[in-house]
Amino acid sequence: MMNRKTYQSERWSSTAIGIVFAALLLSCMGTSPAPIAEKPSVKEVKHVSLEAPRDQALEVAYIGNMGVLVEKGESTVLIDGLHDFYKPAYAHPDAATIDALIAGNYPNFTSIEMDLVTHEHGDHFDSDITARFLEENPEALCIVPAPVHEMISEAAVENEEVMERVLIATDQDGPRHTAHAGIQIISADCKHSYPARHSAIANVAHLITMGETRILHVGDTDRDFLIETCQALDLQQDSIDLVIFPSWLLLSDWPELEEYILAGQLLATHIDPREAESRTTQVQKYFPEAICLTELGWYGEFPLLSKSKD
Repeated sequence: MMNRKTYQSERWSSTAIGIVFAALLLSCMGTSPAPIAEKPSVKEVKHVSLEAPRDQALEVAYIGNMGVLVEKGESTVLIDGLHDFYKPAYAHPDAATIDALIAGNYPNFTSIEMDLVTHEHGDHFDSDITARFLEENPEALCIVPAPVHEMISEAAVENEEVMERVLIATDQDGPRHTAHAGIQIISADCKHSYPARHSAIANVAHLITMGETRILHVGDTDRDFLIETCQALDLQQDSIDLVIFPSWLLLSDWPELEEYILAGQLLATHIDPREAESRTTQVQKYFPEAICLTELGWYGEFPLLSKSKD
């Protein structure tokens, strides 16, 4: 909680006269001054039911568009959460939320060890905000596609110390495996949706492992491209505790999904705030257990879900 500042004046007498005059004026008007509410630094988070002890729970907060903050124990990862206003169709974190994420005091979460980016579009990533995050969090790593690496380098004015902690997600050898602060990441190419328009955009899926908990964030992709990535990562054998999809993947029946991903919990994201209700209805028609993230500051706690597919 923020400390209230106390103001003192060396000119007490003049201040007192002003207060008395204001009180007399208000009494004549028959009104009283309305209290001024303090603006919270971060919107209150909304809890869902906790079904496991906190040290075994996976905690998730919705940051904006496809941005989510996840934590298991004290291992914390942010995916696609450091961005600003892009277009009205995309929810985005406000300045206070960005400040809290960078300072490591977002409600219910510890400081962020890893920041993951799926691609360069402004509803997923901002180079200046990301450079600031890295400058103020010297122990944090960032895993990004190659074009995003270049954008951060420009924003950080080629700060060598910062850029040593910005890792390119994939190369000609395939997926990148990264371990840091008790967190394992596998990053793999996952082609961007709508290739007629976005074929040049490098999109990356990130598979995150914290202890026995696995989380998959796929960025902007289509079903066929996602299946290719699932096969490349050999995801068919074990379940994924939490899967973050763009909502358009869930707008029709998809019985083949479990052939490629055994999802414990689906989160539907990338939902236009102006169409939140109708999109939620569409998604839940086919995937009634999916949670549609439409409210900034939403917070959920989930039990461990991993199990063998057999």
